[in-house]
Amino acid sequence: MAQDGAFDEDWFELFGARGDGRGLDEPRRLAVQLGTARSRHVDGSCDVAQGLTRVSAHAQGPREHERRSDEKHDRCVLEVAATYAPFASVGARTGARRQDGRDLENAVRNALAPALMAERYPRALIKIHVLVTCDDGGATSAAINAAGLALVDAGIFLRGVVAAARVGAPVAATTLVDPNRAEARHGVALDLACLPCFGEVLWTDLTGERPLQPDAYDSLIARALDAAAKVGEQLATAARDHVARLDAVREASLEAAVAR
Repeated sequence: MAQDGAFDEDWFELFGARGDGRGLDEPRRLAVQLGTARSRHVDGSCDVAQGLTRVSAHAQGPREHERRSDEKHDRCVLEVAATYAPFASVGARTGARRQDGRDLENAVRNALAPALMAERYPRALIKIHVLVTCDDGGATSAAINAAGLALVDAGIFLRGVVAAARVGAPVAATTLVDPNRAEARHGVALDLACLPCFGEVLWTDLTGERPLQPDAYDSLIARALDAAAKVGEQLATAARDHVARLDAVREASLEAAVAR
């Protein structure tokens, strides 16, 4: 097995599993919790845990712009702020430079903007803040999933539940679903966000060390779409369960008020 935790072909051929015991198509355990924070500054929230990766997202809005010059007369403006906790990195630290949240901000904004029904909120502002508290790989996809459900929790209209997933190709002719940080360190990795209900790709991001042939890229897209569809089922179930709990609490409150 590779000493740094990267994918090892010989190890897989010998034991039929990746270094952490998963199969090639097996994602890490996904845990989703909506409504984790609520205040006058937070209208919707969601925490996502995928393996060791932990991401929290808070949504605010729709609100009025502080400056009229920032308004869009026919749609809302989506602002995204993202930060990494100083202790977010997993594994050996190769330098003192902290991770920059600007790439994550752009990824979350570009993935969610096509799904947001912005025309329903003219001249309004919607804000999302994402915090990565632990990054063991797949933080971008986890952030997109958390931010999308934070909008759902805030009651913001979307075209559907946005689901994101990551696949990697550490070596030629081998594709891993949901690679961790060590596995994604070599080869290439593809993050993809989509609307599973329509099979529509919203955003992709390919990173890695080596060029890909067109057929290899198409294969990665297909695997990522399939993985994202499965993630989307879990996200939709979590959203429905959350709404059901809120309805039950509301009905119990009304019954208690009538009984007084």
